[in-house]
Amino acid sequence: MIKKIAAAAVCVLGLSACSAQPDENTLTVVASPEPHARILEYIADEGLAEGVELDVKVIQGGIDPNHVTTHGDADANFFQHQPYLEEWSEENNDHSLRSVANVHLEPLTLFSTSIDSLDALPDGATVTIPNDPVNRARALALLADTGLIEVEDRGAETAVADITANPRELTITPVDARLLPQTLEDEDVAAAVINGNFALEAGLDYAEDGLAAEKPENNPYVNILVAPEDKADSPAVQALAQALESQEVAEFIRAEYQSAVLPAH
Repeated sequence: MIKKIAAAAVCVLGLSACSAQPDENTLTVVASPEPHARILEYIADEGLAEGVELDVKVIQGGIDPNHVTTHGDADANFFQHQPYLEEWSEENNDHSLRSVANVHLEPLTLFSTSIDSLDALPDGATVTIPNDPVNRARALALLADTGLIEVEDRGAETAVADITANPRELTITPVDARLLPQTLEDEDVAAAVINGNFALEAGLDYAEDGLAAEKPENNPYVNILVAPEDKADSPAVQALAQALESQEVAEFIRAEYQSAVLPAH
C-alpha cells in the first residue's frame, strides 16, 4: 500500500493519534518519493518481501523521517545515507536507529538549464549547493573534482569558508537541498549541485542538464534502509532488507533510472 503525502502528514503530525500498524507482518516505511518509494512500490507489486505487507508513507516538506521512526509512527525509513544518519544521531543525541540494508547511490550532480558545459560557466557565476553539512561537503568535493575550486578537505565539516582557490570567482551559495532545483529558475544562478532524489522529482534531464557528477567508486553515500534497534532484526524488516539488496531490485534500478541512480549491489 502506497500512501501519499497528505495521509503521511496527518499521521506524522498527530504522533500520539496515529501509530505504526501493530500487525507484525505489516511494515510502515517512511520514504522519499523518488526513487525510494518507487523502489518500495516495485517490491510490493512483485511480492519480493515475502510475507510482508508494505505501508509506505511518502513524506515531503519539513517533516523529519528519523523523528517519525523514533517516535514509533513508522517501523523503518528509506531516504538517507549513512553519513547523514550519523550526523543526525549526533545532533539529536539519539543513537537508536541503524542501517539494515545498503540499496543504491544517487550521485550528486552539477546541473544547469542555461549552459551546456563547464567551460561555458561564466566568471563570477552563482552556483547553489546543499546547505546540510554532509551534502555541502560532498558538493564542494564535486566542484573541486571538476577543477572549478580548490578546497581544504575537513570531511563532513567542510564548508564554503574552506575554499582555498576560486579562480573563476564563483559565488557558492548553500540552499535547502529540497529547493535547489527551483534555484535554476533564477536568472542569477548558473548551476546547482543537486541530490539525485530531488533532481528526479524536478524532472531534470541528466543527459541534457548534467554538467558533472560524483564518481560511484568507493562512494560512502549509499542510501540505506534504517530501522530502530528493537525492530531491525525482526523477520519483517529483514525480509524487506533482503528484497532491497536483491538482484531483482538492482536490475529494476538500472532499467528505471539509468545513471541517475546506481544499485549498491
